[in-house]
Amino acid sequence: MNNICEYIMSQNYTLKEALQAIEVALQNYSNSKETRGELGELATLYTLFTIHQEFPNITRLYHSVLLEKPNSDWTTELDFVLVTPVAVFVVETKSFYGKTTILKNHKFQVKLNKQIYEYDPVYQNQGHCRTLYEYTYTFMKDASCIKPIVNIFSIGSFVDTRDKQDRNAYPVLNVEYLYNYIYRPLNAYRSGQVKPTVNVEKVCEYIDKHNVQSKENMLNHIKRIQSIRK
Repeated sequence: MNNICEYIMSQNYTLKEALQAIEVALQNYSNSKETRGELGELATLYTLFTIHQEFPNITRLYHSVLLEKPNSDWTTELDFVLVTPVAVFVVETKSFYGKTTILKNHKFQVKLNKQIYEYDPVYQNQGHCRTLYEYTYTFMKDASCIKPIVNIFSIGSFVDTRDKQDRNAYPVLNVEYLYNYIYRPLNAYRSGQVKPTVNVEKVCEYIDKHNVQSKENMLNHIKRIQSIRK
């Protein structure tokens, strides 16, 4: 496998061994354009694995989940899914070089070498969450149980111009803040301060059954995305 995250997730590692493998991979990568995507995914995977290690019996971690959209031949790819009793965290990882600004409409504006690029990962991840909820809503309290997170691995400055309400509703986090965002509600659940709102076993059964991730399906997924962008 070319993707080191896929390789690590495919091995029968203990949590400790997985964290060690990720640490080694992070140390071996350079901050080049060719590897910034891998660096972002590795940093996210390390954080989520650390949380999974802290709560091994009540969490389940997935990477690169490919789901078919309801009543459609199209698919949607979820970078990371952490299923817990208090929420299903759907994490979209983005890596940027240059000055990154989140505009009030949630779009990302990246300035690099006098060029300006715009992206919309918040909207993208909302679509992922809608697809997952359409299939699993009977296994959780309500739609608020699915938490969309855009996780940023930024080489350069990072500014969020949105108001507090929008930042809370659609969190965009630098990778170093991801751990606390997820750890706090899980720790509250472990200490008995909050009740479960997600049936972890049932949600995982659905993902295991309907994840159509394969090399062929992934290539078709990428081709469809590229056809839209042309």
